[in-house]
Amino acid sequence: MKTFADIRVGDRRELSHTVTEADITAFAQLTGDRNPLHLDREFAQRTPFGGLIAQGLLTTGYIVGVIGTWLPGAGSFCLGIKADYHAPVHVGEVLHVVVTTTKKIDSLRVVVLTGEAYRRDGTLAASAEVRVQMMPRDRGCS
Repeated sequence: MKTFADIRVGDRRELSHTVTEADITAFAQLTGDRNPLHLDREFAQRTPFGGLIAQGLLTTGYIVGVIGTWLPGAGSFCLGIKADYHAPVHVGEVLHVVVTTTKKIDSLRVVVLTGEAYRRDGTLAASAEVRVQMMPRDRGCS
């Protein structure tokens, strides 16, 4: 487990994930986002997207997953996220997620990270700036 002291500006973590229809359906069930763009194949095919697309927050969720699991990982909790969505993510798309530490605020134990999710062709699908705080050692974390 990384401690706050271990984290450096410029630290980077990457992950690839294939977005499945099951991912999209599970996200819809958990959040209630049942927009037919995500769940109704016939409807989605008639839109400019030409097929089912992932929810934007699902795409950002892969970025947050890297942050909560690996960088900085355990002992961090999200204070805020600012996300932008640039291109749709279709079922079967392989997303390449890159998370980079951009800033540390020592007095608050806050880490600022940027995350990008790229489609297989290199197109940026989503980007986010995420602020997390690290719990102090006396709360069970370093």
